[in-house]
Amino acid sequence: MENGCRHFYYEKNLDYQLLGVIPRRGAKPEDVKWFKNPRGYYIYIINGYEEDGKLVLDATV
Repeated sequence: MENGCRHFYYEKNLDYQLLGVIPRRGAKPEDVKWFKNPRGYYIYIINGYEEDGKLVLDATV
C-alpha cells in the first residue's frame, strides 16, 4: 500500500486465493507463510490461532 499497491485484489482467472500469515511480533518478510485456499474473498480476518498444529481463522466472507 505504501508503494501504491492494492491491499485487496481479486483475480477471476485463478481457481484459488492466497492467504498470507504473518507472525504477530518481530516478523520479517521471509517469515510470511503463504497458503492456497479455495476460491473466495475474505475481507477481514477477525481472529486467528493455532490448535493441534492447525491454523484456525475467524473471518467474514
